[in-house]
Amino acid sequence: MATDGRKPLSTAALRVWTELQRSCILTPNCALTDRELSERIHLPQREIIDAAGELLGVGILCLAGEHGRWLGTTAEARAYEQSLGRRARAILHRRRLVRRAILLNQLGQVPDDNGQFPLFT
Repeated sequence: MATDGRKPLSTAALRVWTELQRSCILTPNCALTDRELSERIHLPQREIIDAAGELLGVGILCLAGEHGRWLGTTAEARAYEQSLGRRARAILHRRRLVRRAILLNQLGQVPDDNGQFPLFT
């Protein structure tokens, strides 16, 4: 129980952390996917994702990559942070493209089925 004013970890977060520790999942190559974790600890994958975020929030380096989740090092956490920054920029760029597409669609400025833009609108 946390006595410094912080609330204790949820049961789901404790279960994820315990399973990663118990299984010695300490490198990205040995990582467990959310599906594998879900099957092992009998929690929905959405709860696994939320629990991993909760662990990060209290300083436990529960990282995620292409192979799944693992308990990482500070250096791995820094690399993960940078990759999240790149993904965030890509998502923001895609968001701008969607906004532009909505506007062009509303204005009727979209190409026809042959990829040609109408000359007069």
